[in-house]
Amino acid sequence: MREIARGLRRSVSTISRELKCNERPRHPYSPSQAQKRYENRRKARGRKHILCDAEMREYIRRFIQEAHWSPEQISNRLKLESAEVQISSTAIYRAIKSEPGHYEADTVVGKRGGECLLSLVDRKYRFTLAVKLPKGTAEAARDAMTAPLGGLPEDKVKSATPDRGTEFTLYQEISKAQRGLPFYFADPHSSRQRGTNENTNASAGVPRSKSSSICRCI
Repeated sequence: MREIARGLRRSVSTISRELKCNERPRHPYSPSQAQKRYENRRKARGRKHILCDAEMREYIRRFIQEAHWSPEQISNRLKLESAEVQISSTAIYRAIKSEPGHYEADTVVGKRGGECLLSLVDRKYRFTLAVKLPKGTAEAARDAMTAPLGGLPEDKVKSATPDRGTEFTLYQEISKAQRGLPFYFADPHSSRQRGTNENTNASAGVPRSKSSSICRCI
């Protein structure tokens, strides 16, 4: 053990613990088997994410996409019913953000009014679509959202979360044009619920920003 320790530049006690931990009766020490046992032990450690369970994931998906419940509503309902499995709204939001295809939308109006910029930002990759509008009407925003989203693969557009501005009042027409795309709206005065889009707009004021990895201007 001392010779091995010198060769590996480790302490003798480290080598001794490794041998005792992975030795097997009537079998010599096997480095490959020791490595496999280490990897299995490492996988078994740590807290398992609740949404790794397929049944729970489907339960959450159904309430979000079909019933249009917010993560807060789902979490509070589970608490109210004293469900066996509990999940926080933060965990649900985190699970949604680790999945590409969920876009946040907003418009940026110039100092003189009139023309404005519509930005669509993917929550996960911060891929940004920017469209210049002649004016901030609902019709202009509808057309501006429909065209770029329709040009993306179907599996890359899963939901849209605009703010509560009047320019997004025709969201149902956009949803219909995008094969029933789910729409969600942040609570009043809660821009943090659309933080990715807010940060993208605030950090630049123009289509390309430091916070967006890719930007397409249309």
